[in-house]
Amino acid sequence: MKRFIERIKYTFRYTQKLSKTHPFTFYVLLAATFFGLLYSLNEGFLGSLRWYRTMLSKNMGELFAHLTMWAIMLLFAVFLMENLIPREKMILKTAITVPAALVTFIYSGILTETCIMSKTFLKMKVAIGEDHLTMFTTGYFVMLFLVSLFLCFMRLRTSMSFGEYIMGVISGNFLILVVYFVVNLGLLTLTFVFTELLFGDFGDIYPPLAVIATGLYLGGSALVILTDSLTDIPKFMNVLFRYVLYGMSLAAYVIVYLYIIKILVLQDFPSNSVYGILTSLFCFSIPLAYLNINHTTGFIEKISRILPYIFAPLVFLQIYTVAVRVRQYGLTPSRYLGIIFIMFEICYIVWYTIRRDTIHYIVLVLAVLTFLLTFMPVSNALSVPELTQAFTLRRCLKYDAATIPEDLRRRMYSAYDYLRNMDNGARYISDHYSSERIEEMLGSAAAGDSDDHTYSGYTESRSFSCRVMDLNIAGYDTVTAFSNNSYKDEYNGEYDSIPIYRTALNSYGSEEYSFDSFDAGELISIMLADDFENRYGSDAEPIIFDLGSRKFVITEAYVSYDPITEEVTTLDIEGLLLEK
Repeated sequence: MKRFIERIKYTFRYTQKLSKTHPFTFYVLLAATFFGLLYSLNEGFLGSLRWYRTMLSKNMGELFAHLTMWAIMLLFAVFLMENLIPREKMILKTAITVPAALVTFIYSGILTETCIMSKTFLKMKVAIGEDHLTMFTTGYFVMLFLVSLFLCFMRLRTSMSFGEYIMGVISGNFLILVVYFVVNLGLLTLTFVFTELLFGDFGDIYPPLAVIATGLYLGGSALVILTDSLTDIPKFMNVLFRYVLYGMSLAAYVIVYLYIIKILVLQDFPSNSVYGILTSLFCFSIPLAYLNINHTTGFIEKISRILPYIFAPLVFLQIYTVAVRVRQYGLTPSRYLGIIFIMFEICYIVWYTIRRDTIHYIVLVLAVLTFLLTFMPVSNALSVPELTQAFTLRRCLKYDAATIPEDLRRRMYSAYDYLRNMDNGARYISDHYSSERIEEMLGSAAAGDSDDHTYSGYTESRSFSCRVMDLNIAGYDTVTAFSNNSYKDEYNGEYDSIPIYRTALNSYGSEEYSFDSFDAGELISIMLADDFENRYGSDAEPIIFDLGSRKFVITEAYVSYDPITEEVTTLDIEGLLLEK
């Protein structure tokens, strides 16, 4: 038993070390694990209890999701803060943690649409927009990770090179993932045996155990590896990085240059996938080459030193492919990111040539670019494409339908197609232009293939959800639950008679299903009205349609629609049907 306890302590040694080196981070990690555990219990065991499901399940699930997201976001911020500030300055750390906790609490509430301050969070989410929220969240995590990675390396103060540090981090995390996989496999096996031989449901028991293993082992170990990179790299990882993966990347270079020769000989146009392939090649091969410098001898060491220069000519091919697509169809976030990444590649090659010994500072350059692409009001990955596409649309609308050149008409459609599928773009079009004028200008271009990218279509949504605790059923013989999922493509946008699926309990206590229909036209009119507000939980009331012998009590409804045409694309409803 003593040896078993010692092995458990050894397995969680990294998490124990985190509690000493980064105490604030450790406690936030515990909080994230605890809230994640509560959320998994709410979705499983607690959610299966009828009294809990009736009274608390919906609001508590939203609350636990909010708190879990909040703790994860705060974890990244606190980890960065503890790497910036010396360990002994606890008052300063506390002074920074409190406002960071407040800001991340508000932002995570906007992301999860929690029941706490639901009206305020929903209004903020609508004002910011889904696209911008995704961009801000991605930028937040990427930027904090990059800066933390750089600070952890600088705080080591050893003779270890940045390449050795990165290899140690990757190797350490690989070993951690192996142990994590084994632990999860053991938990899966034990849970299966327990539920089969004793009692319980597999879906109720395993998720909480997985959350505990992820938080207390994987999360803590991964953070400590950043601050204490492995110095003794396993032989397996050496062979994998320096021979197997690196050999594959060199073979990819041969294929790419053969492709370039083919283009020159046959005078073909480069494929649309060229940029993505070359970008992946840079991200895969250049770090491997840097890791192999000073760790190998002979041919591999020499080729590793000159590999950035071998890649340099390929940058021109990247520039050409992106420029052609931008000229034809305009700027999109992916193309804008492509342009910025080409700038980063050039920066890396120049820095590598001039000051190879300080190449680790390129991580800060990447963090700054991430900030510019996600948080800066004008230069972010959504604003620049929207501004350029709006300029194109405005320039094209100076023509009339009879005189506009066909290529410019298609370019206009590409700009219109992009803008109407984005948060601010759709509002810009509706505020400045009439749909009739645009459709007249587009003409046949709208039926053409404007671009190789597709959008699901920008939509806005409205919804409500309530719990019916007291319902007057006097005069009605039966009460059945019903639900429906309707899509524009299925019913050609007609919602006057949509099918609903009724669920009732028979005399044996099992569920029986039947079909019926519902006229959703009035419901859609109510939800799309200007004075309609999204409401949830105790703030919401059911929408009731009394048809005499039948009464539809709508308890949940979700409508997505085109904000310009108000065409409904999706309708989800749930409720109760009372019949005489």
